[in-house]
Amino acid sequence: MGNFFDPGSEIKLVGASTVVEATGENFVSNDEINGELDLVAIPSGAYDIVVTKPNGLVGQLDGGFFVVNQLYLNDIGPSLGDQYSTVDFSISGSCIDPGSSVSLVQGTTVIAGTNVTINQNGTELSASVDLSVVPFGLYDVEIVEPSGLTEILPAAFEIMPSAMAYIPQGSFEMGDHKNTPNPDEQPIHDVTLDAFWMNKYETTNSLFADYLNGAYTDGLVTVANDIVTQVGGIMATVCNLAPTALDSCISWNGTSFEVSVGNEDKPVVETSWFGGALYANYLSASEGKGRVYHPLTWVINYNSDGYRMPTEAEWEYAARGSYRYLRFPWGGTIDADDCNYNNNIGDVTNVGSYPYNGYGLYDMSGNVFERCNDWYDANYYAVSPGSNPTGPSSSTSSGRVQRGGSFRGSQDQVRCANRGYDGAEATHNHVGIRLVLPIQ
Repeated sequence: MGNFFDPGSEIKLVGASTVVEATGENFVSNDEINGELDLVAIPSGAYDIVVTKPNGLVGQLDGGFFVVNQLYLNDIGPSLGDQYSTVDFSISGSCIDPGSSVSLVQGTTVIAGTNVTINQNGTELSASVDLSVVPFGLYDVEIVEPSGLTEILPAAFEIMPSAMAYIPQGSFEMGDHKNTPNPDEQPIHDVTLDAFWMNKYETTNSLFADYLNGAYTDGLVTVANDIVTQVGGIMATVCNLAPTALDSCISWNGTSFEVSVGNEDKPVVETSWFGGALYANYLSASEGKGRVYHPLTWVINYNSDGYRMPTEAEWEYAARGSYRYLRFPWGGTIDADDCNYNNNIGDVTNVGSYPYNGYGLYDMSGNVFERCNDWYDANYYAVSPGSNPTGPSSSTSSGRVQRGGSFRGSQDQVRCANRGYDGAEATHNHVGIRLVLPIQ
C-alpha cells in the first residue's frame, strides 16, 4: 500500500546482506501494488521495503518487513572423528543465518566449532572441531543463530577412540581387591601416575611385519632358521617365525617378511621382550622421537619422548579404566562375550573383537599377554614408590612382567591384578606387545 504507484513498479526487500526481488508484481491502483516474495533460505530479521518506479524514483519503508525463518538441519558429514584429531565437517540444512555458531554437545562437554562459514543461501555450514582430550561417544550437533534460535541434531556425531587412547593423570590402589590368594598382588598400595598415551589395540602382525622389513632394509636385524635377531648389541632374539600351529603368522620369503592372508589384524606373537623394545625404538626413530631402550645395555630412559612398553603400574591403571576396583576391566564377572580366554576359541582373534574398556582400550584381558618394562619381583609391592613406579632395578627371577592373560588363560589369569613374568629372550604363541607414549 502507498501513494502514486505506477504500472511497472518493482518491489524488493533489502537486508544487511540480502536482497529479495519480488516476482509477479501487480499494479492494482495508484495506491496499491502487490507481488510474491520467496523467503526460503534467507536470514531472519528486519528488511527495508523498496519500491522502484519505471522512471527511477525510489520509495523506501525502513524496517517495514520482518522475516522469521525456522532453522532446519538435515545432516552432518563426516559423522564421526577420532579423538585427538581436528575434524572438518559440514552441515546441510536451510535458513542458517550468518553469524550462527555450532557446537558438539555431550552432557556437560561442549566442543565449539571454529572457522565457521555459511554459504550465501544459508543451506550449508562448514566448521572445524578440535577433538583433543575429549570423551569419546555420541554428541548432539547444536547450531545457535544470532537471534537465539537453536536447532539440534541429536546424537549426530560420534567421537571414536584413536589409535592411541589418552590415559589421564590419576591415582589408584594397585593390587588385588577381591581377596585372591596370590601373595605377589599384595599389599594394596597407592600409586599416582602421570598422563600418557597407550595403543588402543595390541600390536598386529601387519604392523610388526612393516617394522621387520624396515629394520632389515636398514641393517638392524637379520634372519636365519626362522629366528630374527638383532644386528650388533647382544644379538638379541627379536622374534621366532617358526610356522607351527598357532604360532607366528609372519614368514620370511628370502627377501622380505610377509603376513599370511587373513592374519593381518591378529596380534603379533612369538616376539621377545627385546623384540618389543627394538620395535619401539624403530617407531620412535621413524617419527623423530628419542630412543627409550639402549640396544646394548637395555637401560630404559624414561625421560625420552619415544615409544616404549608400559610399566606394570601403567598397565594395571589403564586396564582398570573407570572401574578401578573391579576384578575385570568391565566388572566383576566374566563370560565368553567379554574377552578371548580359557581356549573358548582356541586361538588369537583379530584385535578389537571385544568391547573396549573405560579408556577405549581393547583386549586388555585375554587374547595375548602383554609385556611390560618392569623386572618381576614377587615382593615389590611392599616397597613400591607411590609416584610413577618403574619396578625393581633387577629381578630375582630374571624375568620381565607380562599382564592381561591370553586366549589360553583361565579366569584367574585375565584379572586386572594378576601378575605374570617371563624371560626377556622367550617367545610364545600367547604373548604380544602394546606400546605407550609419554605426554611431554
